[in-house]
Amino acid sequence: MLPSLVLGECLDIRSYKRNRTIVICREDVTHYLLIENGFVQQDMKGSEAFILKALKKVVKKEFPRSNKLRIYREGVTDPYALSTLKRKTL
Repeated sequence: MLPSLVLGECLDIRSYKRNRTIVICREDVTHYLLIENGFVQQDMKGSEAFILKALKKVVKKEFPRSNKLRIYREGVTDPYALSTLKRKTL
């Protein structure tokens, strides 16, 4: 899904309970921003290959036993505001 993102568009990946999030936003043609908001709060910037490699590690750390994830494709928005957006929780 990453190559099909428009500049500024974001992917919001959440656990089934929606209490931990990973946001991936396309900054320019070759660079992405990954925001982790769960057990650890951190930001990473890099190319598509770097982000995909980092995403595998972050998913294992944030969602160790999750069989279900929620993926929301958001329009052009502020990624930092999106990571703190409160959605309905279970």
